[in-house]
Amino acid sequence: MIPLLILSYFAVGEHPDWRKRSLTRRRRALRDASNPLTLPEEVFLQKFRVSKEAFEYILGKIGANDGIRRTYTPPVIRLALTLELLGSRSHGRLAGSDLCSTVAQATFSVVVSEMIQELEDKLCSEWIQLNINADTKRWFYKEFGIPGVIGCVGGTHIYFRKTSQAEESFINPSGKASVNGMVVCDHDMKIIGVNFGFPGSTHDSHVWNHSNERAYLKDHWNRNESNGWLLGSSGYPLEPWLMTPYKNAVDPTKRKYNDIHSQARSIVNRCIDLYKGRWRIFMEDRKSRYNALKMGKFATVCAALHNICIHYKVKDFEIGDFISSAPGTDWDDGVEVMIESAQLIRISEETRNGVASALAS
Repeated sequence: MIPLLILSYFAVGEHPDWRKRSLTRRRRALRDASNPLTLPEEVFLQKFRVSKEAFEYILGKIGANDGIRRTYTPPVIRLALTLELLGSRSHGRLAGSDLCSTVAQATFSVVVSEMIQELEDKLCSEWIQLNINADTKRWFYKEFGIPGVIGCVGGTHIYFRKTSQAEESFINPSGKASVNGMVVCDHDMKIIGVNFGFPGSTHDSHVWNHSNERAYLKDHWNRNESNGWLLGSSGYPLEPWLMTPYKNAVDPTKRKYNDIHSQARSIVNRCIDLYKGRWRIFMEDRKSRYNALKMGKFATVCAALHNICIHYKVKDFEIGDFISSAPGTDWDDGVEVMIESAQLIRISEETRNGVASALAS
């Protein structure tokens, strides 16, 4: 009787636990046999948004940390999965991805979370650095005649899927759930400052006023160590370390300053467009399922990856209509002004007037 029962059991089908273990073994075998670096260069670039040379550099930086043992995935696969997610137009798990077929959904989520944290720890402090670069100053002066420019700052939004649990503060004036952020770039469109930690309803000026970049430049100015400034739109406050346009400029000198200022500042628009064009997780039409905190971490890591791509001369991706040049967004209905001394305001205005006079001469 017992052998007959056993035969009947197997005739019905394998036990669910055995099927699960078999699937796990097959997935692990596929992972061990998969090597994305064997793909042709152009296919590799389209899938992972970086060149093989840049990929191998990043792989060397993260080392051989295998993550949680129960979700073991080779480092090359963990990195490839993460980059493919950041560069894909898919929502969450990558539909149709050969690599994704090698991991379960739960494993995929753990792998991405671990890898994003590792990339943030290993890359961001090295590849995103605000400093006063003489080359940047020379470039802006040569191209536009503006002295003292160390970079440009602009604001942009990254979007996530609106849910009933989304806090009202994350709903921007267009009714979409987003994180408002700030990007500072140099003349090479390298990102030298990034801050994506604020709800979509906040003003660009609020993001700036509470940024490490502003604190850094103000500290240098207070110690008489700064002889340069950023260029920012009228959505930012005028400060000795941040030159903004004149409002309602009528005087020819001020109008000329505004025109040149706008031309020079457009580099941060192009930088943001290239950044979002490569890392399509930030596309407005995608509306990622990840929450605001995770999207902010993605944005910081992608800024470092953006700079690595510039360093390794990885080709840019075409910028489609889906990209929104959001720096200096029109949503701001006013500038949040920090309470500063009358003397600081006067110095700021005198500095801007001096730049305007130099451009007019």
